[in-house]
Amino acid sequence: MIPMPRHGSPRFLPLLLLMALALAWAGPLPAPESAVAWHPHDEGLRLAQERGLPLALYFFGKACRQCKLLEQKVLARPEIAAYLNSRLVPVQISFDEENELVSRYRVVGPPTFYFMTPEAKPIDYLIGYVGPEKFSCVIHYIGEGKYQTTSYREFEKQCEEEK
Repeated sequence: MIPMPRHGSPRFLPLLLLMALALAWAGPLPAPESAVAWHPHDEGLRLAQERGLPLALYFFGKACRQCKLLEQKVLARPEIAAYLNSRLVPVQISFDEENELVSRYRVVGPPTFYFMTPEAKPIDYLIGYVGPEKFSCVIHYIGEGKYQTTSYREFEKQCEEEK
């Protein structure tokens, strides 16, 4: 039998205190750099109009688990980030801090993607986490302008056939 220290053994207390101080001093680990070139809201509106590209407004929350999952599993993919950067104007909006924009776009909760024309007219929205394949299909639907002529359901069938 392996000898176990008693709960609250004083000989481990200095080590635990040292570890706690080191972690507190170091602070949280930095978030990985995003490959998506996020723009502030007003700059994004201006760029979309200048470039003639649709907007992708991403409403995220700091404590939102689905947001973290979306950022790690979907938005971190190089092909998705590259497409967002080249065919749309990606705008990142904090659900926690930018209440006026959350109200303006009537966002219920994060994560939410709100897609708009270059003239800032609504196209569609996407609420919650979706996997990389579906998200890729959605941004191609918007970025290629297919929303003007084709229903999303028809376009989604084309995405599934291309797999």
